[in-house]
Amino acid sequence: MAALAGISHPYWAQIAAIVPLSVTGTWARVERGIHRVVGTCAGVVVTAILLSFPSQSWQLVVWVVLLQFLAELFVLRHYSLALLFITPLALLMVQLGSPQPVIPLLQVRIIETAIGVTVGLAPVVPAVLCAAASRQEPPRVPVTPLAKLSPGAGA
Repeated sequence: MAALAGISHPYWAQIAAIVPLSVTGTWARVERGIHRVVGTCAGVVVTAILLSFPSQSWQLVVWVVLLQFLAELFVLRHYSLALLFITPLALLMVQLGSPQPVIPLLQVRIIETAIGVTVGLAPVVPAVLCAAASRQEPPRVPVTPLAKLSPGAGA
């Protein structure tokens, strides 16, 4: 979808589509997709702050090393928090390799992540809806007064 939309980095959408499917369990997949979108948006804010100051290439490299360390520290503990570091890491490396206008780059990252997560969760949503529809209250057993249960009572 991202490639058809003519967006400049369609592989970001492809990765975002796979992320929800990397865990087991329907609700875990939905949660991972939400983490991906929220974490990426927060990471874009961090990137905007880092790129709002004029910097030289060596300074960006220092940020990349620091962000890589922080991403590795948090990726297994809390995925959304790790994306706070992973997103700026990826975007700073793009800027190091081929500098681009910052605002369009950040916008594309959010759009492609949203497209990818939507596509990745497309097979999961029907399963969530079916599971929710099949959950019904257990049948209620009528309560019989004790007087009717004891032999000879009420006669």
